[in-house]
Order: sequence, then C-alpha cells, then structure tokens
Amino acid sequence: MMSEQHTPPATPITEQPERTPGTRRCRRGPRRWIKLGLILALIGGLALWHQQTHRGHFFAHAASTPAALQAQLEDFSTRALDTVDASPAQRVQVGGITRNMLEELQPLIAAHRAAQASLVAALGAEHIDPALLEQLRSQMMQQADAGSRSLTRSLGELGQVLSAAQRRELLAHWRAD
Repeated sequence: MMSEQHTPPATPITEQPERTPGTRRCRRGPRRWIKLGLILALIGGLALWHQQTHRGHFFAHAASTPAALQAQLEDFSTRALDTVDASPAQRVQVGGITRNMLEELQPLIAAHRAAQASLVAALGAEHIDPALLEQLRSQMMQQADAGSRSLTRSLGELGQVLSAAQRRELLAHWRAD
C-alpha cells in the first residue's frame, strides 16, 4: 500500500481592508503604548535619581558658594603646584588663571543649577511638556559647552605656565591616585 500524504484543509483567506501606502497596522494594540510609557517612566526616574544623587554632572562638584569654590580651587592648585615644586612666579600666574576661570564659571554654574531646578519642576508637573524639556536640554547643553570651553582654555593657559617636565610629573601623580 502506498502511504497517503496528509494535506491540511484549506483555510479561507479573509480579505484585509485596504490601507493607504506607507501605513502599517498596529498588531500589538495597547501593549505597545504601555511598554513605551514604562520605558519613559524608567528614563524619567533614572534622570531624577541621577540628579538627586550626583547633583547634575558637569557642574556637579562645584561648591555651593563662590567663596567655597574659590577655596577648593586654591587648595587643589596648591597641592598640584607642591607636587611639581612650582616656583613662586608660577604660583602667582596659576592663581590669576584660576581666579579668571572662576569668574567665568560662576554665572554658568548658577544658570545650570537654575535649569536643573526647572527640569525637576517640569518632570514633576501634572502634565509633561516635551517642548519645555527640549528647551531645558538645549539650554543645559549650551551651558555645558560654554563651561567646557572655559575649562579647556584655562587648562591651555595653565599648561603654558608649567614646563613639560612639570606637566608630565603632575600627570604621573594624578594617574597614580
């Protein structure tokens, strides 16, 4: 006897409604929106956690007052200059550069903290305004860029005050820490 091959019964093909070109039918229904909402909630929660635990990023380690920040910079500069046995003339030049840098950064630090407070308020509002969030993000990125330019310029000036040997010694000391 010959074995018979089993063929499944034909299922009727239902016609699908016509769609305009370029559109897709959502097969997942509300699950897609629930997942998107959970992802956005997670991102918002992480942003708030980061803000609360690290107090931002770029200006995170700035002291709360200009005098405290100046004291931190002077202490840091003194320790760095002691490491490389800097001359009194170099110390004076470094002091002037750090004071100028601090004067440039103070308004940026204050503006960044205000933008952070606005971001926290916007995320805690009854309804999230995406345009406001984008405006705050853009503002904070401009502040970070301006701060980065100031720091880079100051590092270049500080590098010109120290000799190549002093810079290498300082970098070796920092890498060891």
